[in-house]
Amino acid sequence: MSAVEMAENVDVVPSKPRTVGRQRHRVNTPAPSPYLHYRRNIYQPLLSHLIRELDDMFTGKFSTN
Repeated sequence: MSAVEMAENVDVVPSKPRTVGRQRHRVNTPAPSPYLHYRRNIYQPLLSHLIRELDDMFTGKFSTN
């Protein structure tokens, strides 16, 4: 069961946080839907970070000494 299906069971509409004109401490990528908002602002940066960390680990940038 997905989060959207669970929200429908309790009559909650999925929404995204409000977007302001100026952000200082986090990204503010505009998106037309909650799905795209979370994909652009949460999923993609997290995936990019994990790939970078794995790349660093396996290319020898971190030593075990």
